[in-house]
Amino acid sequence: MKRVYIVPHSHWDREWYMPFEQHHMRLIELIDNLIKLFKTDPEYKYFHLDGQTIILDDYLQVRPENREIIQNLINQGKLQIGPFYILQDAFLTSSESNARDMLIGHRDSKSWGKHMVHVGYFPDTFGNMGQAPQMLKQVGLDTAMFGRGVKPTGFSNSTSPEDKFSTEFSEMKWVGPDNSSVLGILFANWYDNGKEIPTDPIKAKAFWDKKLTDAEKSASTDDLLFLNGSDHEPVQMDLSKAIRTANELYPDIEFIHGNYDMYIEQLKKDLPKKIDEIDGELTSQETNGWTTLANTASNRIYLKQWNTKVSKQLENIAEPLATIASQKTDFEYPHDQLRYAWKWLMQNHPHDSICACSVDDVADEMITRFKKSNQVGKFVADAALNKIKGQLNTNKIPHNLGEIPFTVFNTGTSNKTGTVIAEIPIKKIKFNPNKDSSEKIYQALKNENTPKYTVYDDQNKTIPAEVLDSKVKFNFDLPKDKFRRAYIEKVIHVKILMENMKPVSWKTFKLVPLNIDSKVLQKNSMIHDGILENEFLAIKFSKNGTLSVTDKQTGHLFKDQLCYEDTGDLGNEYVYRAPKNSRPIFSSDFPNKIVIKENNSFVGKVEIKVKMRIPVSMNKKLKEEQEEHLDYRLRTAQRSGRFTDFTIQTEVTLEKGSRRIGIRTSFDNNSMDHRVRALFSTGLQTKEHYADSIFEVVKRPMLLCQ
Repeated sequence: MKRVYIVPHSHWDREWYMPFEQHHMRLIELIDNLIKLFKTDPEYKYFHLDGQTIILDDYLQVRPENREIIQNLINQGKLQIGPFYILQDAFLTSSESNARDMLIGHRDSKSWGKHMVHVGYFPDTFGNMGQAPQMLKQVGLDTAMFGRGVKPTGFSNSTSPEDKFSTEFSEMKWVGPDNSSVLGILFANWYDNGKEIPTDPIKAKAFWDKKLTDAEKSASTDDLLFLNGSDHEPVQMDLSKAIRTANELYPDIEFIHGNYDMYIEQLKKDLPKKIDEIDGELTSQETNGWTTLANTASNRIYLKQWNTKVSKQLENIAEPLATIASQKTDFEYPHDQLRYAWKWLMQNHPHDSICACSVDDVADEMITRFKKSNQVGKFVADAALNKIKGQLNTNKIPHNLGEIPFTVFNTGTSNKTGTVIAEIPIKKIKFNPNKDSSEKIYQALKNENTPKYTVYDDQNKTIPAEVLDSKVKFNFDLPKDKFRRAYIEKVIHVKILMENMKPVSWKTFKLVPLNIDSKVLQKNSMIHDGILENEFLAIKFSKNGTLSVTDKQTGHLFKDQLCYEDTGDLGNEYVYRAPKNSRPIFSSDFPNKIVIKENNSFVGKVEIKVKMRIPVSMNKKLKEEQEEHLDYRLRTAQRSGRFTDFTIQTEVTLEKGSRRIGIRTSFDNNSMDHRVRALFSTGLQTKEHYADSIFEVVKRPMLLCQ
């Protein structure tokens, strides 16, 4: 006998085509109606809260008086919660962020009671990470549900006869890189295949005849899953009647108002002994990334930069310093503060947020969240450093009067070679704002001659260093038991070269003033005869702005690197699409100005500046096609005939002992509807490549995509 499990839900994007609070208020209405429905309809048994516990936080922000009601519904198993904190995009967030989403979601779920949904839930993630099976198993989950990443899901969630299927059925064995495996369930007919079920018998018959036929095509058993809801779908208030109607129409099929745990329990009993096996990450790249919307990786790049900055602040600075301080001092590890910071960061990680495919108001609010998380991370790092600072014995490096010891930390988990810019106070004057003249103190410090300095290590040997500048600034101390204490200090910024510094370690140096008669050591330069080089690499700068890079270990020459390409874009917020018959514009076709910005014994920096001429936008037809809501694949707009200057500044940096070339690109984007890419030609002919991914290095096929 066929069983049809109908699971009510609403896929809840916290923000997307409306700002967060617009979606938020609709969430309040949805759960209010859900509470009424549970109270008035005893046949309405379950509702799935989309796999993310943040929905509970969002609701109770506005309805705190309903906490007991929510708790009772969870206790009764009617509200199905968890297991994640939010539904985040996997590939645009860090490995640690993916782990914290699971850990914090589990913690929040358990705080509400035992009725957590035992499913790794990825309904609309833009591709799924290969390590998901291992991570799910480690938190006690052996089933994953997902909507993208495996054929037969195709473009716009549909297929064609010529599609190459990854698996025969929507049920499969998903194996991770370490051979961990889970039961994978694909929403082959999407997560809205059971929305708005009719109660009228005639309409219901037409509805179910088609829906059942579609579901049976991909099902390996007689257990069929229908999800009663869609994106921000209101609760279907007459679902119980619709299910009664279906049972009357199809006496040989059992229609069940169910939940995921019920469905999976029965499915596992009925699965064939052998089902198809899929391996690693699920990206459906047979369709050029359309189904997993890979082009969102370059949407609103400033949001991706902010995400990387804050992730590193928490993962690589605040948490390691807090760990060191808690091990070496009486510092109490700030679990709650860091969890608070992580939650602010992860609220920017849903696919429509971090993928930057939402309205402008969403991007604006994301910046605020990034700043909040970053501020907490900095607070924790500073508090930990202050504790550590009190335990550091700088007397281990002998220093005389006027010599200033300072300490550099490597909070990373690998050896590091590279430059560090340290801000070092050389004079500090405390004052009472009610009595003393801050202006006089400021001016006195500003006018005071700043000594010339060199840097010594703990072996009393000079190391490569450069004093960049000096600055006078106001600040105040914040004692734990007293009112703030104002001071004005003079600081210098010193760039030093750290060579092969051990992981999770610190090293003390001293700043030594040079006597007037001292002979400053002759500095060797890293740039000579137009070539920037160190032990491993040599970079030659061409007049057209491109680089020729020689790997001195192998002798291989990489020619014509770092050329910027500009093309028009008539796609949408998810997918890039170049206009037909248009030609790209290259930075190498314009004059490039090349200037040496820094050149000493341990770092060389060259600036390349080019002023390109590009169209101001697409032509007026694009706006018309957008307003018509014309599918971007059918658009015929072209680039405008009006041009504007587009200036790109690039800093190319090479440090002593480094195998990496640092490239920093900046521009003021005064053009619309276009894409800029930096092109690097490897000269390699290969069918596959390796890429850093979530807790793995993954092998991917080379694709001829636009």
